[in-house]
Amino acid sequence: MKSQLFAAASIATLAFATVIAQAEVPSLHASRMPLNIEVLLNLDAARAQVVQSILEASHQRRIAALEAIRADTDAQLSAVLTADELAKLKQALPPPPRPGDGPPRHGTPM
Repeated sequence: MKSQLFAAASIATLAFATVIAQAEVPSLHASRMPLNIEVLLNLDAARAQVVQSILEASHQRRIAALEAIRADTDAQLSAVLTADELAKLKQALPPPPRPGDGPPRHGTPM
């Protein structure tokens, strides 16, 4: 009796684990809902737009800086490695994150 109960519990556990393993997990890179600065900070529309513009400009500067760093890194590596070696290295490295990728963060993108 105990062995039958143990077998049934084991099968149920395995079935549950299989369902969990196959469950669709939400992407960590899913875009978040934009913040409503006006409501969040209780601002008038004009000030909220200024804040939003500042945040967007900051984000664009970060993207440009990362692209410049990648280009500089590629130039430095090209000076040291052959074309084949550089191709192998790039294939072995994970691709650079796209803008907006990354784990969800709390707060504003500052």
